[in-house]
Amino acid sequence: MPTAQQNYDAANQHIADPEIWLLEFWQEGSSTIERIALNTEDIVSNGNTYPKGNFVVSFPNSGDQPPRVNVTLSNINYTIGRAVHGSNGRIQCKLIIVAGDDYDDIIDETGDLFVIGNVEVNYKTATGETSAKADPQMPVPFRAATEKFMTGLSLK
Repeated sequence: MPTAQQNYDAANQHIADPEIWLLEFWQEGSSTIERIALNTEDIVSNGNTYPKGNFVVSFPNSGDQPPRVNVTLSNINYTIGRAVHGSNGRIQCKLIIVAGDDYDDIIDETGDLFVIGNVEVNYKTATGETSAKADPQMPVPFRAATEKFMTGLSLK
């Protein structure tokens, strides 16, 4: 069992090259992507600018419920709040982790597999619950079954 001094030393180690978390979110079907970097300064990663900001990702306890991750974002400049309130469809999100010494070096990313639901916005924060894009409990906006969206229905 580690001693109190070993625990203290482990907790106070300096991280030479920390990872930086980037968050992207957008309304499904929209080309406008909002970006934020969990950092003290704006960064550019793979040609995209991520303004500095603050967000907290809270992971759920294990259990029998579908896994959901809570995300709380700073809404100080109202960018997040305007984007959420202007949305008329599902809001998709992607979390990207990049190396602190090379912002173009993607260590990991979630892909376009998650949506944010149950969003609450106030003057300070926007809080939402992420879930898998295919979660049957999340509402899906209506879309007409046209040949453009459901090519399998066309028998030409």
